[in-house]
Amino acid sequence: MSRSILAFGTRASGADGFGLGAAICKPGMTANKVAKRAENVVRYKDEAIK
Repeated sequence: MSRSILAFGTRASGADGFGLGAAICKPGMTANKVAKRAENVVRYKDEAIK
């Protein structure tokens, strides 16, 4: 996931939320893989709003 897309999608549009389900979890993924993807999303978000 691109940090610029995350920042643009939440700030430029004025949105106060967004869905990430399909970006984080796909059928057949292990819990560890889902957790890693979720951690990455949070890290990218944190970096984008610094």
